[in-house]
Amino acid sequence: MKPAVPVISASPKSTFVSDKSQRSRAQVFRQCVRPWTATTRSTAAVLLGILSTLSAQAQSPTSTDSATPDTAALLERLSDPGFGLRQRAVQDLLEQARTTTGLQTLGAALENQANPEAARRIIEVLELAWRDSDFREPQAQEISEILERAAVSRRWYLAEAARDILDRLWQRRVEIAIAELTRLKVPMEPRDPTLLWKASESAGSMFRGDPTTDQHLKIYIDETWPTDPRAFQLLQRLEGLAAWSRIGGGLVSLYKIDGNPLSVEQTALLKGIFGDLRIQERGRVCLGVLQDGLIDGGVGVPIGRVEKDSSADRAGLRSGDLIQALNGQELRDFDDLVKLLRQFKVGDTITMTVIPQLFAPRRNFGVPFPPDEPQNPDDGTRTPREVKVTLRGWYEPDSDNPDVPNPAPPLEPERRAE
Repeated sequence: MKPAVPVISASPKSTFVSDKSQRSRAQVFRQCVRPWTATTRSTAAVLLGILSTLSAQAQSPTSTDSATPDTAALLERLSDPGFGLRQRAVQDLLEQARTTTGLQTLGAALENQANPEAARRIIEVLELAWRDSDFREPQAQEISEILERAAVSRRWYLAEAARDILDRLWQRRVEIAIAELTRLKVPMEPRDPTLLWKASESAGSMFRGDPTTDQHLKIYIDETWPTDPRAFQLLQRLEGLAAWSRIGGGLVSLYKIDGNPLSVEQTALLKGIFGDLRIQERGRVCLGVLQDGLIDGGVGVPIGRVEKDSSADRAGLRSGDLIQALNGQELRDFDDLVKLLRQFKVGDTITMTVIPQLFAPRRNFGVPFPPDEPQNPDDGTRTPREVKVTLRGWYEPDSDNPDVPNPAPPLEPERRAE
């Protein structure tokens, strides 16, 4: 008996088909799907490229959205283990820091930098560029703002590094702040900050606190104080002068003139920065004398120094004089003089009772008196005399002609060869 032969149905519902049928159906399938497959492959390639780019940006520790390709590569090289490559990258970045576009790119890179080591190296580049620039240049002003923003960053390593630079290069910070305060028409003397350093270098004494010279910055906060909050912000950046004042005898004084717009909170903040002795409350008129604190005249105000071209100087008062009374009111001390002067306005004429040249002018404590000033110690023959004094203000309103020139035009963006 022959074994049964299985019968394979050709029905489409059957699981099994013949080899010829399989080849035929596969050929038809390939013909139908070929156009769709080509399109899909092209689209998939584009999508994969986009995903790869996004992934690389997300994983890169030195991602800088605002950086140009060249800048991004240089920033990567700052963390290279090779010393030569790092140094070359620093030099190239310094070249870019001489352009407005380059500085903006470095500033954005610093703000977006998640790698502490790379952030530190960017800060070093900015410090080198800042130190070698002139305070009048837009480059120096742009770097200053980058560092000021970094100094208040929530990332401690960034804030610490920026603050360290601002403290070490405090003179550059002061110069830039004074230049901008001058452009905001803030009344001050001198308006050229370089005079502060020149005078300090030429002074031979440790105590250089004479506020009548150009080595001492005097800022007058009166009713003309700018309403722009930027002015008060810049005022706080002069803290380096306050710190030096505690060491070297004084480089700054702030005069709060009657009618000034500062609030109680702002005044307290300034006293916390500069100290109570550097914030002086005064009336609208200025006599222009310094008290000689080493002389005890009993009653009255012994004059230690007369400011050139001041109200007192024009009236003929000199160092060594003793002011006994003002308009007939006896003066016990300097505070009495300040209190009485606050009752007058600019242009008023007062009468002062003065004993001329009662004391010998003193040359110690770094206060240089003119060499031709007479030396007349008290010989008991001095008699009081009446002196008419026309009161002037604290400064001449000539801020429309600042001593510090306006900044140069913005730097041109770096141009690449075609």
